[in-house]
Amino acid sequence: MSSINFNTSNQTFRQLVGNGLTYHVPRSYDLRRLRLKGLIQRIPDTHTYQLTTWGCRVAIFFTKLYERLFHPGIVATLPDPPFPSDLAHALASVATVLDRWAKNALGEALPALD
Repeated sequence: MSSINFNTSNQTFRQLVGNGLTYHVPRSYDLRRLRLKGLIQRIPDTHTYQLTTWGCRVAIFFTKLYERLFHPGIVATLPDPPFPSDLAHALASVATVLDRWAKNALGEALPALD
């Protein structure tokens, strides 16, 4: 398996982690956490880190999880899903039942969420 190397002062690191970070935590903190979890390892005598085999597996797992579960699930929650799906229909049914229960419990004081 080929490895991914990146330097902490390199643009590659910013592309991997993201350049729109809104918090001001030093990169060393994030790198330390990734290293302690075994996702990356430091190449001796450099400021370069390498993705471990475990780190690559974790990255692939979460990419597949997003592509196969979260993305279709999020699309199914849209008001007008671009394609019909069992999940979209089930979520609409659940929303209808929850609205009915809330109206029974709270009366007509419940505002519409549309």
